[in-house]
Amino acid sequence: MVPAKRKASLSVAPDVDVVRLNGRSRAPERARAREAPEHERLGISPERCLQMYEAMLLARLLDERQWILNRQGLQAFHISCQGHEASGVGSAFALDPERDVMVPYYRSLGAVVAFGVTPR
Repeated sequence: MVPAKRKASLSVAPDVDVVRLNGRSRAPERARAREAPEHERLGISPERCLQMYEAMLLARLLDERQWILNRQGLQAFHISCQGHEASGVGSAFALDPERDVMVPYYRSLGAVVAFGVTPR
């Protein structure tokens, strides 16, 4: 079975000039972005995107802080979640905290933060 080819999408505002490389000649060409941003096509508001980004950033900052505490001998061990933030946050934002249950593992810091657990 051969996978279907997907049309490359431009995830920028419609009135922004973009430069892309032509696959055949490898020469840059100017193009106009005509499609809506990917998150809008998926029904995700810009505000929701910012909330998700904030949760990913908080997860990364908490992870870095835990690493520092471990290096100072103030935390027994640390298993980093770096690189797993987006998958955790994305999956947690698809859940309803009032109705759904989540069982995290040690690299689910992004999901835990997005699900509403505070750093304190």
